[in-house]
Parts: sequence; structure tokens; C-alpha cells
Amino acid sequence: MKKLTEFALEQHRVYMLREFQLDAEGNIVCSAYAASKPQTIITARFPRAALKTAWQETEDVSKLAWPLEVISFQAARVGKRFRFTLTCIDFHREWESEWPQLL
Repeated sequence: MKKLTEFALEQHRVYMLREFQLDAEGNIVCSAYAASKPQTIITARFPRAALKTAWQETEDVSKLAWPLEVISFQAARVGKRFRFTLTCIDFHREWESEWPQLL
């Protein structure tokens, strides 16, 4: 069993968003990593996504200072689907989709 301090620190990691894309099939694919473990990248696909709101500091997303620090990520059930809200430094997305699949 891990030490209690190690467990507590794992639950409060700062995550960095390294990619966020809507693919040709209508899925949102994003990847992130914990700043304390940059070698462990988590990639998720959100099937049949419908983007509801989008905002970023600059019009050209490629000019943002990637990777972006994740401020919050929330999920709420909306009927049989879910609404996800991702807020980062200089970047915000809200969408509805099915539950994500880890890749």
C-alpha cells in the first residue's frame, strides 16, 4: 500500500492538455498528462461529440502556449449522454457526447 501522502498528492495533480481535436468522424480526441509524470500520456476519445461552446485567448489555437494547464474538467449526465466542460489557461470547451473511451 502506498503512503498516505503519496496517495493524497496523486489525487491533486496538475494536468496539462497537450491536444484537443474534433476528428472527421465527429469524435473529440484529447490527450493530457500530469505535470509530475509527463511520460504518462492519457488519451481519450469522446464518441459522437457535439461542440456547444468554444473560446480561446487567440483566434489561432496553434498560437496558444501548448501544453495548456487544466484548471477544471467536469462531467454531467444529460439524458443518455454527458456534457463535458474543460477549462484551461486561455482555452475553454464545452461539448456533449457519449462517455469517453481511453485509447
